[in-house]
Order: sequence, then structure tokens, then C-alpha cells
Amino acid sequence: MKNINISELILFCKVWNVNFQVKVLRLINTMVRCVKKESRYSLLEALDNQKNKQCIYDNIINSGNEMTSSMAHELVVYQSYILSLFKNTLDTFLDEKNIPIHDETNVNRLSNILDFQESLNHPRMWQSMESLSHNSAERYSFISYSSRDSICTNKTFSLHSECSADEGCSYLTNECLEHYERAHPLNFDQSVLEERAYQVNITYTAERVTRMLAKLLAIGDPPPKKQSNNYHPIVFDTNVHNNFFLELFSRTMWLLSKTRKEMKAKTSEDFDKVMYVLDRQVSMVLQKKPLNLKQLLEFMKETNYQAVSKQLDIERETAWIDMLNTNPCIQEIMEAYRKINSKLVYEQRMGILKKGQTFPKRVEKKSTLSIKNSNATQYIHVKLSENLKNFKIYGCDDALTKRSNHDAMYPVSTIRHVITGKNCPHFKDHSNKQDELLFTLQLEGDVNINFVAPDKKIANYWIDGFNLLLGKDYRSNDYCEDLQLLTEMDVALQTMELQEITIPSAPPAVP
Repeated sequence: MKNINISELILFCKVWNVNFQVKVLRLINTMVRCVKKESRYSLLEALDNQKNKQCIYDNIINSGNEMTSSMAHELVVYQSYILSLFKNTLDTFLDEKNIPIHDETNVNRLSNILDFQESLNHPRMWQSMESLSHNSAERYSFISYSSRDSICTNKTFSLHSECSADEGCSYLTNECLEHYERAHPLNFDQSVLEERAYQVNITYTAERVTRMLAKLLAIGDPPPKKQSNNYHPIVFDTNVHNNFFLELFSRTMWLLSKTRKEMKAKTSEDFDKVMYVLDRQVSMVLQKKPLNLKQLLEFMKETNYQAVSKQLDIERETAWIDMLNTNPCIQEIMEAYRKINSKLVYEQRMGILKKGQTFPKRVEKKSTLSIKNSNATQYIHVKLSENLKNFKIYGCDDALTKRSNHDAMYPVSTIRHVITGKNCPHFKDHSNKQDELLFTLQLEGDVNINFVAPDKKIANYWIDGFNLLLGKDYRSNDYCEDLQLLTEMDVALQTMELQEITIPSAPPAVP
């Protein structure tokens, strides 16, 4: 290992064979893992070398080749080693007297969020409002300090002053702030003014953002033992003029101002909510694996507060469904409500049958049911009696008007089978080939009464109704959905007070 140069090994990544490249990275990662911690720093510096990272970026990440799971895992391990170089500056804090105090700026808070400004190679573009043209001042709609201060409550609230000593400003945070101020002065001024407007110290906010990014990037965490694909291409891209973490921090601070405006956060009490949404936004952006800073900024613009809200709704719905399907405590409650609600669905189906329905109908030639012009399509009105023992069939002059007296009445007990779909006798000779609309009542005495429902829901209502009357086990999808919906609504009402509480998967032990 002493005789092997890591930079020479990484050059073998130029061989465009995925399996070979995986072995190269695995060998390098193994070398770093086997070296003692006190001797590891030189190897980590070699891994973090710009030429070595760019070689991996060009020949593996941005090569266009398929990214295999084993390759992704080795990239994650490699990434964890080079990110560990941030650990020391992240865990070392400035003395309180050395924490920088940012001077007042002559620029008032902007009501519109500035677009992110890329690095500037010249001094501040403007130092005061007077140096701006009239059009620019109107575009940015400056607000006076008195208006800004009116947003805040009378009570002075400084988040930074409430922090304990070990929650001060780390060297990494200080470096990030200095870079932000130097490379993106317009956005930096905006961030400073935003924090002052909401009575939040810029240093505290920056520390929170730094810690958040460190957690998302797993800085200081040991390399994952299980298979992982959580690598980030921008870590390896050396086309970034400055350290990628400094640029990621600057863009995240800009995104914080944008998110705060989208959430309409007005007080310092909303700070934690905004930070939570910001965490989700950056996490969603990194999951898309932007290849460069330009793509990173585009993803940040796309991932607004509405996108996070939509994602949270999906996650809540997924968690709710998972709890309904797997949690034994909830399953027990659902079973009790399912029995109660099955009676409600039964009553609803019986109500539909009692109200009656008009059907276009074709009667088989061999049928013993006596209706004129049996080969012609006719309208009949079918209705269940109040005592649920008989059903009556009325002739209809048209689709809307039924005759006053019924033409036939049959006991429910004479129904032998309820035939549905393609098994119906009138499926072949009927012009309507939508089999889900067809059903037949097969009565004693070889009598078939054929029905064509106006739509699928009505067909299912009547099929369910007759099967319930006969005690048959068949139930339509509509029946199952109605029963499930009612049951879930009851369970949701019962568990409403437990939304922020984790429901145990097993009952407590009996004392």
C-alpha cells in the first residue's frame, strides 16, 4: 500500500468497463479503510484531489454509462471519505468574541426575492439605494426599516442569544458566510436583511443551514455497510470554481428566503417550520442528483413550497394506508367498524332496490315471462317490496313513465342465481357489449329476467342487492370500496387525537 499511488490507481477509471471501474474504486476504498486513522489524512487528501475527483466524474458519473448498484455504493463510500474532511471544521467553534458581526447595510429589505446571482469578480455592484437607477429601485420595491420593524412583535427575540455555548458558530459556518458575502453579495445582503426583519440572527441561521446540509450529506458518518446509492455528483464536479459545499450553502440560503416568502412566514416563531420545509426541499433536490451547480439551482427553483406540501401529503397518505393495513391495533378497530358499516351498506342497497329502477330489457324467446313483443327492446321498472320478500315488474310506456299496476310479481325466494357479465344469456344477442352492465335473474321454472343497467354503478347496486337478499358471498368492487371508505372514515375520526403519536404495533404487556 505504501508503494501504490492512489492517483495512478484512479487513472484506471478511464477504462470504460463498469465491472473493472467498480473493482478500482473498491480497492481504493479498502486501502483507506485499512489505514489507521492517524495515517489516513494523506490518503483522504489524495481522494479529494481535484484531478482524481474529476477523473471519476468524467469517466463514471457523467460518462453516460449505466450506474449499477455496486458502482453507486462504492461512490457513496468514496464520497463519505472526502466529506469527512469537513468534520473538524464542523465540530470546532469560534470563540464568542470572534464571531463576526455583520455591519448594517444601506440597502433596505426587498419585497421581491432576487434571483440567485452567480459569483461576481468585481466589488459590490451598488452600495446604496442612490446608486440604483429609478427603474431598478421601482423593480425591487424597497421597504423602509420602519415598515420592516412593524412586522416584528414588541418583544425582542434573538434565536442566537438563546443558544448554548456549544451551539455557536463553527469554523465551517464562518467560512460559508464569508464565501457567501464575498461571492454573492446581493443575495447575502438580502439574507442579512431578511433575518433582521424576522428577528433571527444571521449567524444562527447560517449554523442551522450548515448543520442541516451536513446531516443530509452525512458528513462525519462512517461509510455505509449496507448497499446505498446516496451519492451526489456535485461533490465530484471540480468545474465548480469554489468548494462545492460553500456554493451549496450559498444557494440554500437564497432558497431559505424564497421559501419563507412562499410560506408567508411573518414571525420568528415560524422559523422552525421554514427550516423543516427547507430541509425537505434540499433533500428532494439532492435526490435528483444534479450534475452541476446550474442544474442544482434549476432543481431548487422547481422544488418550491407547493412541491414539498404535495410530497408531504403523499407521504401522509402512504403512512396512513400502511398503518391501516399492518397495525394490529388499527386492524382490530377496523374489524369492529366493518361489521357496523356492512349493515349500513346493506340498508343503502335495499333502499335503492325499494326505490326501483327503469331498465331497457330483452327477454329470451324461451322465457315463460309473458311480455308483449318479447324480441323487441322494452322498458321495465323493477321495484323491491317494503318487506323485502317480493319484487315487482311494471311495464313502461317509455323510459320515464311506468304503469300504475305491476305486470308481474315474484318472490325473492324463487331466485336461484344472479348471473352477471358474459355469462348472461342475452350477452350474445344484445347490441350492448359492455358486459359489466348486464345481469340476469334466473328464477325457478326456467325463467330468466335479463337486465341492461344504464351504467356500471347501478348494475353493481342491483347485483349487490340481490346477492345480499339471497345470502350470496359475491360483492362488487363498489360494495368493497363503500365499506372500506366508511370504515376508514370512522377509524380516522377515532384516531384524530393521535395524529402526532406513534401507535404501537403490539398491545402493552398485561400487568
